[in-house]
Amino acid sequence: MIDDLDRRILGAVQENNRLSFPELADLVGFSAGSCMRRVNKVTRGRHYLR
Repeated sequence: MIDDLDRRILGAVQENNRLSFPELADLVGFSAGSCMRRVNKVTRGRHYLR
């Protein structure tokens, strides 16, 4: 299951899929490392999008 932060990350990536992790982190207000882990988790299929 994805949470609000995952949704914000996915929304930002859908708008601009060329963002670096530091840029993405600035947009969603979280650390670059956390964003990277969450993007990797979602893209590896560990979460189902609803």
